[in-house]
This record gives sequence, structure tokens and C-alpha cells, in this order.
Amino acid sequence: MTSMRLLALLLSAAVPSYAQLRTAPVRMPSAPLSFPVGMPVAAPSFSPTLNLAAPVLPKASVPLPNPLPLAGEGRVRAAQVVAAIPADFSPFGAALSDFAASLGDAAKAPSAVPAATQSRALFDGGAAKGSVAQAAGVLPRGFSRRELTARDGQRLSYGLRRPAEEQGPARVFIGGMSLPDSFLTYFQSAPSSQADYVLSLRGLPPSGFAPTKEVYDADALDLARMVVTAAERSPGGRVELALHSYGTLVFQRMLQMRGDAEVDRALAALRGQRVVMFAPTTHYGDSETVAGPEYAEMAKRVKMFMSWLDAGDQYVENWRAMARLNPLLIPQVEALAMTWSAQRSAALSMAAKPAADLLQEHLAQPWAPELEATRRQLVEETRRAAHDSGWQEALMRRANDTSKLDFTPADVVALRSAGIHLDLVLSRGDQLLPWTSQRLLPALFGIELPESAPAAGTALQDETGRIRVLIADGDHYLPLKNPAAVDRILR
Repeated sequence: MTSMRLLALLLSAAVPSYAQLRTAPVRMPSAPLSFPVGMPVAAPSFSPTLNLAAPVLPKASVPLPNPLPLAGEGRVRAAQVVAAIPADFSPFGAALSDFAASLGDAAKAPSAVPAATQSRALFDGGAAKGSVAQAAGVLPRGFSRRELTARDGQRLSYGLRRPAEEQGPARVFIGGMSLPDSFLTYFQSAPSSQADYVLSLRGLPPSGFAPTKEVYDADALDLARMVVTAAERSPGGRVELALHSYGTLVFQRMLQMRGDAEVDRALAALRGQRVVMFAPTTHYGDSETVAGPEYAEMAKRVKMFMSWLDAGDQYVENWRAMARLNPLLIPQVEALAMTWSAQRSAALSMAAKPAADLLQEHLAQPWAPELEATRRQLVEETRRAAHDSGWQEALMRRANDTSKLDFTPADVVALRSAGIHLDLVLSRGDQLLPWTSQRLLPALFGIELPESAPAAGTALQDETGRIRVLIADGDHYLPLKNPAAVDRILR
């Protein structure tokens, strides 16, 4: 999935429903804050004139201390702050209840809505640190559940299928941004002579979501660790990749992080092997404007939403730092934190809802009779996952992070130097990726595609023969809807 199109979906449907965020400067009694902190009184609005640099309080006359750690005479000021916070202090106030009322049932469960349908924009398909999500996820037949400990301590779930006689390199699978089971029907129908690893990224059940600001970078490092783990257990120490939609962006980011010791080990295991990308996309420069200049504005709005979210988190954390200096603040600061947590959850639910709605809409369309049981299973799993705050936050952070990807010619050179055989599988009927967006990645490798999609079955390659583009007859969910085609391509 492209983050560009997902931004369109999230913002065209979710953003207009937010109440207006008003900001005003706060007068500090002494030293000013050394960084901008914006704290909403109401739910955020994404007006182009929004200024997140200045917070507003329910009572403009209430002074705030510097919430940064203090030393020396600053500790005296910290002890005096108790009198500066009224008993009914809440930076969110009645606006929270107003916002919750405006959501109604919208924040409870995903359902198809006209705004999501009309946008036709892209969508594919927190727990405590180290925890695994409560939702079970889908474990294909023949797979065993394993756990991978990420570099930051987060525990991720992956499935492993080992054949009786392992032949060839191991293969690692990663699916979409919010529909991770992209290859489920392939696993259920095709035997394998290779060891298959399918990684559930953080926030995608059964992997939980711990507070992670740079989710995209974490995903890239998690992929590297999965590749290294698979290589260590593979007889030849070699690994292939099969990626769908957002998974293709994770690989691109991992490639950009070369120089990191573990990433370099992963790239060494991939040297000379195949990387197959279904529904691939990329981002470089201002490529989001290929589908129209409005996408640049949409990316800006999602960035503002995440800035608002991070500012609220930092604001509460600063007050907790003050409470560590003065324990008398603890009851009021914890009340503040609970209020922020409630509004934060409501805002994330509202922002992620249109994407969940569109995915539900796509999964509601019948598949081939032999795949219907799997489709119904995915509908139920997706419905449960979309309720989870970790799933919602991971979605929004990934949408924001991938819009900043800049895949450069130097990255192309690095991939070529590794001798990787890259297959790009593009679907003629992709309802989520416009053809103009599908042409972006092949163009970086010197493969110019026509303005209209060629006939299904068309294959193009670069001068080396190691970069191929395959045109398929299908849509964005081809790996799920046509497992036989996936089997042919991977073989």
C-alpha cells in the first residue's frame, strides 16, 4: 500500500469531523520552555493555519512552571507549583466530553461509511513493552507460533513452517500495513520445500504495540532481525523475501539503513537471492503529487495530527517529571494523564476508522467459493484488530512515516550491488494503487512503463535481467485471492 493514498483516506473522511483546536501563548513565571509544546483544549482540527507551538489552558491566568527537570533554586520553584494548579485543573476540560459525544458509535466498531467509500483511497491490508496482543491473529495450517525479541525489547510473533526435507533458502513473508495475512491462502494451499517465516509486525495481532514513535524504522530493524534469525537456521544461510504492499516499503527502509550491523548481516543473507514484491510502491521527492497536488496537503495534515499526538504525550511526560521532583503533584498529574489518555484514544479511533471501514468493505466482497471460509475468518480477525488502540496508532504512525521515505538512486545502486533478483508484481485492477503510482518503483530501476497498464502476462526486465516487472490480472489483494498465481511466481 502507498502511504500517499492512505493519507487521502484517513484525512478525507476523518479529519473534517474534528472540532477546532484553538491555541494561545502561556506566560511562564520564569524560564520559558526550551521546546514548543502544544496542548489541545479540544480535539484537533487540521486547519492549514494550525499552530502547535503554543498551548492553551482552561484558565488563561493560571501560570505553569517549567516542566523540565530543575536543579538548584529550580527545585524551590517546583515545590511552590502545588498552589499554581487549581483542584479542577484539566487541559482538556469539557471539550473531551463534547468530542466523545460527537463520535457517537463511530469510535466503537468499524462499519462502511459513505465518506470512506467515496474517497476510494489506498488502504491495505498500546500493549505494555514486551507483551503480545490479546487478539489471536491467524496461524496457517502447518505453522507453529514463535516469538522474536526486537532490539528495543518488543516481542513480536511469527509463524514458522519447516518442511520434512528443507531445500533451498528460507523465505520470509511480510504483509500489508493493517492486513498482515496477505499470504494466508497461499500457505493453506501450497506445500513448501523451503522454511517459511511469516512475521507479524508490531501492532498487528498477535504482535502487540509498545510506545514506538518511529514505527517505520522499527519495522525495518524487525525485518532485519527476522532475516538474520531465518538465515541462522537455514542450511545455506540464505534467505528470500516475499512482500506485499506495506511490506515492500519496509524492505526499502531496511535497505536504506545499511551500515547498521544487523541490517548488513540481513543484506548479506539476501545477497544473490530473490525478493518478490506484490503491489509494490515507493516514495521519493514529491512523488505523492503524481496522483494530484492535494496529496501533499494530505500528508501535511497527517503530520500535524501526529505532531498534536506527540505534543500531548510530551506535555504529560513533562508533568510527570515535575511530580518526581514534588510527589504532592502526583494525584493531579495522574488525573491529567488519565484525561489525556481518554482523548488520545478517542482521536486515534476516529482517525483510523475510515481505513478500517474501507478494509471491511473490500473484505465483504465475495471471493472464490474455495476461499470463502478464509475470507470470513479475515473479516472477523480484522474487526477485532480494528478495535485495538495499538493497531490504530501503528496505522497512523506508519502512514506518517512512509510519507517521508526518500528512496534514492543510491539505494537502487545498493540493491543492484547486492545482486538481488527483484520481481515487481503489479496488478492491472488494483483498486487501491493508481497505475501512476505503480509505475514509480520500476522507473527507478530504468523500466519505463506505458501510461496505461499493459495486458496481463506482460513481463519486462532491465538490462541485467535481475529486475523484472510482471503484470498480473488481479487487484490489490491478489496474493489472497489467487494463491495459485503466488505459487507460480514464487516457484
